[in-house]
Amino acid sequence: MLKENKSQRSFSNRYAEIMGENSEHKWRQKRLTDLAREKGGNASLGRLLGFNDGAYIGQMISGHRPITEKLVEKVHALHGLSGWFVRDPLVTVLTAQESSPAPFRNARDCLDSLQAILTTIDPATREEVGDLLSHFARGLRPATKEAIIAVIDGAGKSGQQKAA
Repeated sequence: MLKENKSQRSFSNRYAEIMGENSEHKWRQKRLTDLAREKGGNASLGRLLGFNDGAYIGQMISGHRPITEKLVEKVHALHGLSGWFVRDPLVTVLTAQESSPAPFRNARDCLDSLQAILTTIDPATREEVGDLLSHFARGLRPATKEAIIAVIDGAGKSGQQKAA
């Protein structure tokens, strides 16, 4: 049986305590957890990022290891994941769109896709994106403005139903 090195355990515990208070670290943990789930688990994501397995990913998600800038850069370099760890709500929505398999055929497809994406993000981010879109829609033709508002309203209702 291996003896646990006290200094390693102590560092790990102290790191976890410090990072438990850090909202940026919590954000990165959540995004890394979401990414691992999307990619089929810690092992799949770990191999995608050049690790032997998912152990290191699991340690970062659990808070035992830091989520470094180097890892963030590796993730952002992967196809469809640029901006994955960026906290800007609009970047979050656009990043989700990058991984969409097909381009939009028309504006209605774009709005339908946007509504689908908005229903998958957390309510606070959805509200921020809705505010940005509402501001943007002010200068558009009335029909376009109405379509954007309908997307925002529909996403909010769908998101509330999923949460229930």
